[in-house]
Amino acid sequence: MYTEKQIEPVTELCQALNELPRRKQDPGPAFPLDKLRQVIQ
Repeated sequence: MYTEKQIEPVTELCQALNELPRRKQDPGPAFPLDKLRQVIQ
């Protein structure tokens, strides 16, 4: 059985991910998107 302390961060993460599609898709030309893509690959 999972405790509330364990479930809470997962719930928060799911809620945050659920908000992503409503955010701006393109951060704009000033954001170093290519650099970020290299780091996360």
